[in-house]
Amino acid sequence: MRSDNIYTAILRLIKTRQEDIKSAILDGNVGDWASYQNLVGQLTSLRKLDTDTRELFRKWEIDDDSENGNNTS
Repeated sequence: MRSDNIYTAILRLIKTRQEDIKSAILDGNVGDWASYQNLVGQLTSLRKLDTDTRELFRKWEIDDDSENGNNTS
């Protein structure tokens, strides 16, 4: 399995979970303030995880290109 497929699958899972949380909040399916805060915290963490995953993938792509002599700079 290619590494880009793994990253795509991970990013898809993150996005799906983000959408689930957004829907719960926007549809009013939050029981109380503590639950709301928990969901907002999860959403914040997922956004950070998404950003970190994308940055890591870009870094590894650049490193792979450099190691294979495909440096385009």
